[in-house]
Amino acid sequence: MSKILFVHGPGDEFDSVIESLRTVGFQVLDVESSKDITTLIYEVQPDLVIIAGDLDTQRLICSQIRALSDVPLIAVGGRDDEVHRVAMLDLGADICLSDPVITAELVARVKSLLRRCKSSESPILDHEIEEAIVSREDPPIGAFLLHTAFNMKVGTGS
Repeated sequence: MSKILFVHGPGDEFDSVIESLRTVGFQVLDVESSKDITTLIYEVQPDLVIIAGDLDTQRLICSQIRALSDVPLIAVGGRDDEVHRVAMLDLGADICLSDPVITAELVARVKSLLRRCKSSESPILDHEIEEAIVSREDPPIGAFLLHTAFNMKVGTGS
């Protein structure tokens, strides 16, 4: 079960969004932005962080998180303008959604981002080949073929 840290400003209401995330199977920790985010990141080790609130709150939290983690991050709410979206993306947000939040879209983006991040964290193939080289054994053929396919340059034939 993936852990999501949902950080929002005091008084912000995201109960229906949080409940929808829980309904589809995510473990969601709902915290106000006044909490010590850096401590929470270390303690909770979330798979994804959602930041909701005004631009200043989002900027502060995003920069605190990016100072210590590359955890996938979605910024929700705030103004629907180019300056806001570009600012959040420049600070390290992976996705920016504006108010009103469409819950189904947020859930779909969470699933998509987690899928993409988990698939890129799969060093198994390189590890199997490295072990085979060190032990001078033949690597598992499936690992070798997949490793070769992933490392080939498209269109160069190499």
